[in-house]
Amino acid sequence: MRVNLARTVVFRRDQPPVETPAVVGWNIDQTIIPIFARNDAAAIRATARQSMLSLAVTLAANYSAETGKIVDLAEFVANPPTDVAIMPDARPAFVR
Repeated sequence: MRVNLARTVVFRRDQPPVETPAVVGWNIDQTIIPIFARNDAAAIRATARQSMLSLAVTLAANYSAETGKIVDLAEFVANPPTDVAIMPDARPAFVR
């Protein structure tokens, strides 16, 4: 998966890439940050399992980007790789 501010491209094995343009003026921070700021449990409806899988997708995408390998998500979750630092620098981008 390749994501930037203007579009998202999803790559799947044996299929052509699928590109989704971003909605003009939309930013995920505009939606999620106020929910966290309010500590609004009713608005955050993900289970622990869903949250874990969401993180797994992010880490698998990072791993794929670092290694150039296609990642099988179920295998990635069952046997996380140790050959590459997925997040080599955990500092927020604005701190660097």
